[in-house]
Amino acid sequence: MTKCQPDKHEIINVAAGGRLSARGTLTTDVTIAGGGTLSSGASPGQLFVTGNLTIDPGATFKLNLDGRHKDCSQNRTTMSHGS
Repeated sequence: MTKCQPDKHEIINVAAGGRLSARGTLTTDVTIAGGGTLSSGASPGQLFVTGNLTIDPGATFKLNLDGRHKDCSQNRTTMSHGS
């Protein structure tokens, strides 16, 4: 896995067949095209996008639910702008 922190003016584009699987904070805009996948965290994990997040029709947003421990949050997605 390549680790990088893009310049805050750059945009991360995930094309069809591509996958963005990350944890931590991305300080840039992110676009997931149809056929692409956004997978937050390294289960469990948290991913924060402080820029604009666009998930196009046909894209996949993948996360884990219902962990082994009662009342334990596995993955967290926080949306502070848009819907």
